[in-house]
This record gives sequence, C-alpha cells and structure tokens, in this order.
Amino acid sequence: MDMLVRQSRLRIAAESYQIAAGRLALALFTLLCAVFIPAEASPFSFLGEAAFAIYVSYTLVLYVLAVLDRPRPHFAILVFIDLVWYSLLHYHHGGALSPYFLCYFFPIFVASIRGGYIVGWKWAGVAAVYYTLASVLAVIAGDGGIEPRSFALRLLGLLLLGHLIASYGDHEIKLRSRFALLEEITRVSNPRFGIARLIESFMRRLVEMFQADHCLLLIGDAGDAGCQIYRASRHHPEREVRPETISPRLAGALLALPPRLAVVYCNSHTRRWWRLRPLYYSFDLGEGKSSAQAREESEALLTTLDAKSFISVPVIRHDKPIGRLYLCGRHCTFDDSDVHFILQLIEHVLPIIDNIRLVDKLATNAAEDERRKIARDIHDSIIQPYIGLQLGLSGVRRKLIGGRRDVVDDVTGLIDITEYEVGRLRQFMRALNDGGQCGEFGPGAAALRREVQERHRDHRRDCGRGRPQHQ
Repeated sequence: MDMLVRQSRLRIAAESYQIAAGRLALALFTLLCAVFIPAEASPFSFLGEAAFAIYVSYTLVLYVLAVLDRPRPHFAILVFIDLVWYSLLHYHHGGALSPYFLCYFFPIFVASIRGGYIVGWKWAGVAAVYYTLASVLAVIAGDGGIEPRSFALRLLGLLLLGHLIASYGDHEIKLRSRFALLEEITRVSNPRFGIARLIESFMRRLVEMFQADHCLLLIGDAGDAGCQIYRASRHHPEREVRPETISPRLAGALLALPPRLAVVYCNSHTRRWWRLRPLYYSFDLGEGKSSAQAREESEALLTTLDAKSFISVPVIRHDKPIGRLYLCGRHCTFDDSDVHFILQLIEHVLPIIDNIRLVDKLATNAAEDERRKIARDIHDSIIQPYIGLQLGLSGVRRKLIGGRRDVVDDVTGLIDITEYEVGRLRQFMRALNDGGQCGEFGPGAAALRREVQERHRDHRRDCGRGRPQHQ
C-alpha cells in the first residue's frame, strides 16, 4: 500500500509540474502578444501592464514550487485566478474579439483532469460567464462594440469545447483509477493474506471507484442450498466482508439472468441529462456481442436489490459460470465500458485466486508431510528407547525374581541409555524450536545412527563382563 501511495504522489507531482509549465508558457505567450500586438491606449493601460507583471511572476513561482515539489494551493483556487487573469486580458485587449479568448480553455482543461466531467463542465460555465462580463464591460468602457454573431459563436464554441475537454478529463481520471485498481489487486494478492482478503479488497475498491452503494458477489448455483454471498457496502465500511449462506429462493432471484449475460440497467428517473447513455445494455459473453435479452428480469432485479441502477456481470472460471457480481447505486453511473472492464478485472483476479489456493494446498501438504516426519522421528527417538528401557527393566525383574542380585551392571546400562536418550530428546526439541530438521539426513538416518550407537554400547558392556562378543 505504501508503494501505491508513493506512486500516486509521484504521478500527481509530475502532473502538477506539467500544468505549471503549461501555465508559465501560456503567460509568456500572452506577454509576447502584448508586446508585439499592443492594445490601443486606454485609461487602464497601467493596470494591464501591472497585471502582466504580477501574473508572470505568479506563474513563475508556481513553476518553481512544482519543480521543488512543494505544497501548492488547491486546483480550484488556481483555476479561479487563471480565469480572472484571462478575463482581464480579454477586457483590456480587444473586448469580445480579443485574441486571448483561446486562453479560457486552459483552466477548463486543468479543472477537467483534476475533478472530472462535472467539475470541468461547471468551470466551463464559469468561463462563459466571465467571457460575457469581460466583453460587456469592454463595450461599456468604449473599447469597441460587440458583433452579435461572432460573440454568440465564440460563446457557443467555448461551451461545446468545454464539454469535450471535460469529457476527456473524466475519461482520463477513469483510466487512471482502473489502472490503479489493477495494480492494487496485484499487490494485495499475497498468499499469506488468503482469498478472503483478496475478495474483500477487490469488492471495496469496486465500490469506491464506481461510487456504488453496494457490491454483491454470489458463488454457487441457484438451486444449491450452500450458495454463498459476499457483501460490501459504502455506508458500512467497517463491516467485514465474509461469505454468508443465503436461501435458495433469494439465490434464484439474484441468479435469474442468463449465466453468460452481463447487464447494465438504469432507472429512467436516475438518468442524468448530460450522460447520453442507454438505459439498458446487455452483452452476451457466449456470442461476444451486445444483446437485447433479459430486460424484464433486469427490471425485476431493481426491486430485489432495492436499487435504482445496477451493473451485473457473470463470474466464469475455467469456462464454467460459478456465480455473479452486482454493483448497485442510486444514480446511473455505469455504462457499457464498465461492463467490459469488470469482466477483464474478474478474468485477472480468478487466476490469482487459483494461485492462492494452490499455494495454500502446497502449504497444507507440506505441513502434513512435516507432521508425519515429526511423528516418525518421535517414534524413533522416544518410543523405541522407552521400549528398550521396558525390555531392560523386565530382564532386571526376572533376575530379581530368580534370586540373582548381580543387576548393578544392568541398572547402570539402563541409566546410561536413559541419560543418552534424554540428551537426544533435548536436542530434538531444540531443533524443533529453532525450526531445524529432525536429523541431518532425515528420520531414517537418525534411527540407523541410534541403532549403531546402541549396538556399540552393548558391545562394550559385554566385553567388560567377560561375555562372548555378539556377532
């Protein structure tokens, strides 16, 4: 996560530098225009020259701050200052037909790539108002008249191009958020976090990026009593995303759409006038093209989901539908491009889930093998020596029952064996605590080594008693 934050800061710093450089270049361009295309003498000429000097200095300071990566004012403040400056230029140099009219598009561009379509469009409207006021004030001050057709065309062009620039900025922000989501999903796919952590991060980021109210992920068949659902809500971010079992009736309602059909449905009351999007869009993954089916099922789902708009895509694993994903909202914020992006995102996430499952399976198998190995080593290191002690004590008991009292050597041998095995047990436990192996060459080699050592001790004991050596 820290890496993502650093990358986001670097991207914002680079973008701020480019904007500051563009603002400085535009200020120098207006200065050159003022030198080579001077305005007619007016009572406000001194004010215009002072404004030039102040604004060029201001853009130079912003450029230096961007190069040094120092804090700068909010982009809305900078956009407002730019509009005031360009309006002053427009008023001082030519009125409605001023060549500085084109400068109005720069603050609209800055607002669009920083705030998206709505912010860019609002500032385009503000720029149109400033342009109108500057033109009217220029006429009042006697700096020429307004030719209605030229003024209307310029005003209309400002609004239309402002709309296009705002749309571009919104598209740019959407692409950046999509790339950030793909990168984040890749980074949180650490097998140590498990599948639940990946699914939770995936659903929460979808809710955040699309500004949805809820995200639902169903895994299972409609007729399966064990169908599970994951829920993530924007209104309850503290709630843990965990699988819940739902009734077959609810599962059948949520899985009523065809298993290979992706759908976007927006209630007509939630459709915004500036979003020229269809109220209903469906894409058939089997045929690979848009389709007009399941419209009635989608309308019924609005009541089931208690939403005014939703997007639903199937979850397909190994060419087999295993569930469905829903994003629900109160406004029509989804379009057909979101369908294809979420489908690609799911195709990207499912192999990661398979890899996490594979790693978990390998870890489980390795743990099971280690447990069996430890059990074998415990059998060789602890149980067999105790069996030997049991046999030795049984021999001592038989001697005592038979009336023999020469058992000192036998008891001494048993004590030596006990001390030796206690030392080996301590080494074994120390190796387990340190994460080491239960023997240099595995449990088989350890057992063989102990058997040789026991044979060697028996050989020395028998030699000390004058008994014949064992062959």
